[in-house]
Amino acid sequence: MKKRVLSVILAVVIALSVSVPAFAVSFTDLEGHWSKPYMTDLAAKGYLSGYGDGTIKPDNNITACETLALLSRFYDPGDEALVLIAADYEKYVKATVSSSLSWAYDEIMVCLAAGIVTKSELAGMDLKAEIKKEQLSVFLVRAIQLQDDAEALSDAELTFADSHTITASCRGSVAELAVLGIVKGDDENNFSPDLSVTRAVVATMISRSLDYLSSAGKTLVIDGYDGVIRTTGIIDSVSGGSVAVRGFDGLLRVYTMASSASVTVNGVSKAMSTIYAGCYVTLTAKQGEIVSAAIESDSTVKWVQGTLSSVFSSTTQRYIYVADVKSGTTAKYTVSTDAAVTQDSVTFVFSSLKNGSFVTVKMVGDTAVKLDAASSESERAGSVSKITYGTTVLLEVTDAEGAVYRYEMDITDLPVISRGNATVTIDRLSIGEKVTVTVSGGKVKAIALEGSKNTVTG
Repeated sequence: MKKRVLSVILAVVIALSVSVPAFAVSFTDLEGHWSKPYMTDLAAKGYLSGYGDGTIKPDNNITACETLALLSRFYDPGDEALVLIAADYEKYVKATVSSSLSWAYDEIMVCLAAGIVTKSELAGMDLKAEIKKEQLSVFLVRAIQLQDDAEALSDAELTFADSHTITASCRGSVAELAVLGIVKGDDENNFSPDLSVTRAVVATMISRSLDYLSSAGKTLVIDGYDGVIRTTGIIDSVSGGSVAVRGFDGLLRVYTMASSASVTVNGVSKAMSTIYAGCYVTLTAKQGEIVSAAIESDSTVKWVQGTLSSVFSSTTQRYIYVADVKSGTTAKYTVSTDAAVTQDSVTFVFSSLKNGSFVTVKMVGDTAVKLDAASSESERAGSVSKITYGTTVLLEVTDAEGAVYRYEMDITDLPVISRGNATVTIDRLSIGEKVTVTVSGGKVKAIALEGSKNTVTG
């Protein structure tokens, strides 16, 4: 899986005041309205948009769904981050939120990832209903990541005339926003916790929150998605504090396990062990270390990885021959007629699979039920960080981002190794040497050494 480096930051550069930017759009129904500076501020920053008739309808009440969509815009995850967030939350959101609100699925997933709303809250909410002011306050405090501060104020004495009507679980959030000047009392010093919120009110609260973030120099990130990569594959080996995983592209990568890494097997907390070699795993890494590993272990399932050498398909049977990537032994595997077949992550016709492709096969009993093929060559550039000689030559290359790739080569069947136009022997490789390794079908085809060191022969 392509490396994903995630940095979730504030979506906009925020001015210290709510003055209207010179490029702000004007709305016909804001002239003389008290919320004009706040509404135009958010419109200029992309949080709010107007209607086709040139209005922005400041006095319209806002629904819970619309509120979550607005609050999600404190963050700008980007396409790669959204892929990870969707992997974690898309299934739940689609099962929980009405398809009539599908326009907000991405925003709701961001809110779940950022902790603005919880799964249980989402399941119990009427997203089409108008949101109440005290509930908005709770969600807003979470959006700007002030939950701890709000918790500390849960017993604080509020000065609003109607403070006794504020729900206990919301008091800390209301108090925190009041301290920051994000919420204030009305002409009679009422907070009106159960009042439906208008677009003007929510715009005011969000605009003031953006001012707070800017003046505090605070950058918002979504924990668990900032600087995180996620990858899947089959565990090749476990040694000490590291685990080697071969991806569906055929590349074997070595990961260091963080001392606090979470390891689960079928959802149950376990310790990483060599007994899980051959199991499917989803790894989450941060700053080069594995922070979580979710292993799927099933005694009826076996994963096979190797080079495809033959494909047979008829109306009654289908089978393949695969040369195992570790042992080199070729074996025949029966493929179910309804097996899921992909090539380079795209659904593919079984009979069109090409010999020489690297394949990952999921076997249930004696039958292949899933087959993933990688058809193209891949190149990885980096520096030699380890080399061990024997009947199998083990080469480890660390790329510019610190990722470690391991290549295993039969000493009797080595790839072409070259420096410039000259072919060299494998003993010319040295620690720190810059190389580019070409892999096809899970096998090293060529190693190109950088530079022009003298090659002595004779």
